[in-house]
Amino acid sequence: MTRYWTTGLATWLWTSTACAQTEPRTAARAVEVDLARTSGERLTGDPLAASADSLIRAGRPWRATVLLAGKLGTPASASPELWLAGARAAQGWDGWTEVERLLRDAPWLDARFGGEGRELLARSALERGQDASSDARQALAAARDDAARVVRRVLLARVYDRANQSDSAAAGYRAGAASLPSVADWLQLRAAGVTSDSATRAALFARVKTPAARARIAFTDAQARERSGDLAGAARVYRSVGAEGSAFRAEALAARDAAAKGALATRIATYLERSQNATEVRQSLEVLDKLAITLPIPQELIAARAAAAYGTAGRAVAGFDRATRAGAALSASDRLLYAGALLRAGRAREAIAQYGGITDTALAPLASYQRARALLQAGDGAGARAALRQTATTYATRSDAAAPALLLLADLQVDDGDLAGAARTLDELGARHAGSAQAPLARFRAGLLAFASDPRRAAALFDTLVQRYPRDDEAIAARYWAARADERVGRRAESERRW
Repeated sequence: MTRYWTTGLATWLWTSTACAQTEPRTAARAVEVDLARTSGERLTGDPLAASADSLIRAGRPWRATVLLAGKLGTPASASPELWLAGARAAQGWDGWTEVERLLRDAPWLDARFGGEGRELLARSALERGQDASSDARQALAAARDDAARVVRRVLLARVYDRANQSDSAAAGYRAGAASLPSVADWLQLRAAGVTSDSATRAALFARVKTPAARARIAFTDAQARERSGDLAGAARVYRSVGAEGSAFRAEALAARDAAAKGALATRIATYLERSQNATEVRQSLEVLDKLAITLPIPQELIAARAAAAYGTAGRAVAGFDRATRAGAALSASDRLLYAGALLRAGRAREAIAQYGGITDTALAPLASYQRARALLQAGDGAGARAALRQTATTYATRSDAAAPALLLLADLQVDDGDLAGAARTLDELGARHAGSAQAPLARFRAGLLAFASDPRRAAALFDTLVQRYPRDDEAIAARYWAARADERVGRRAESERRW
């Protein structure tokens, strides 16, 4: 489940509330509590431990670890304060295996520091997906003040949550909510998330007040339904808040036979065909693949297209491969997507072949440019340079292909040391494709090339860039370099005016 408990970590605890269930009410006293970290007493018995503790409290746990490294290589020879300081520091940079190494067999673990060592071990086990129940219980039993007790009750609730002991987890979260007003909403959500009864959940949700927490109510309700086996209800609630991928996941858990899985695959494919939500598409693709069924060719192509646009290159390639093996005839747009996925997957030679086979007049210019890029990625520099020039010449009226081709060609010419050729290529781009997205950058790079040999020309290029493309990202840098160019030719007053 989402870690609601980490929101609003530093909170104010009223101790009279914390012990209200076991002790008479007393005068309230504010105690600062951090649910994310242990916050034990200052270490003063060992000077080195005290220095490390100060670094940790100043937000520099790694520096504390470095300071203690010489002493904690063999922790048996170190004082208990040094062991605890080392574990606190490791907690600060999520070094949970280091916490385990330092504390697991410490002979003083249950005799010193009010159970803080046990709390650290419980946190370490939770973060590493291990059983934390024994450490969490012993930490709670050893707590010496209300602040430690309430934090450790919440920690134990997380242990129960992880072990699917829902009633115990809910009780712990509710107790924490009663004791920690500043994070009460998030703990109420935690309690609701492990509550199977819808009426009880509704009562818990009614106590949630802050907008940020209320925004999570529907997701929490859906997660609770899914956890308790109400998969249809979970899917319905997920879908009501636009979490289509999670809705499909819940439905997949309920799909037991081939017919149900096939019907779900059809619904997922219908969604993939129209959705532009990258996150939901990726999750939906994962659900579709976990169904482990053979898709009809039309659905396979839909999934491959979605993966090419929003998923992984490997998933897209696999989908197109399966479709072609099954006899599907790919359209020009499918070939373009397939080739792009092949290129991203590191299969440049196959991408080159796919790009070369695209003859559709609308897509051929872009395919020609992408083929040149694939040649470059495949290590054929000479072929790539020739293909870029051919793209710019053959499709001179298509700025969407010719302009990026010329820009990349100029880059390669610079790499070759042909600065004059690069300057001519950039000038060609600016003259023929002034309205393209690449034109401002081309003019800026042309100015940089001219800066050393002809600063007056450079200044003119930078100035015209600012005039023609005042909102482009390159305009700010162009103003700076124009001033540098003026300074270089002795126009100090003009340069200072620009500065």
